[in-house]
Amino acid sequence: MAQFVVLNVVACQPSARDSLVAELSGRMTEISAAGAPGFAGAEVLAGEDGQSVATLTRWRDRSAFEAFRADQRVRQRLADMLDHHPRISFFESALRLPTGGR
Repeated sequence: MAQFVVLNVVACQPSARDSLVAELSGRMTEISAAGAPGFAGAEVLAGEDGQSVATLTRWRDRSAFEAFRADQRVRQRLADMLDHHPRISFFESALRLPTGGR
């Protein structure tokens, strides 16, 4: 079954990248610890150019993500994140290879 993937990319000044990575890492850890139904994992990615940070979350399916997003407490946290003006994209996983090249 294909997973639903959400990619948020936030532009930042190079001097702010590390603090933004720390902030977003904390938020991803909160999501993971909350045990949201259908949550399948997250990554925080620091742009090599120092001018962007991305979060990538994986969900069982779009309905699991939508249910998570509909929670009022989550809506407030997401509103806080919008202060960073992320570019948000939604994807369906087409191929996911296991590690080890097999």
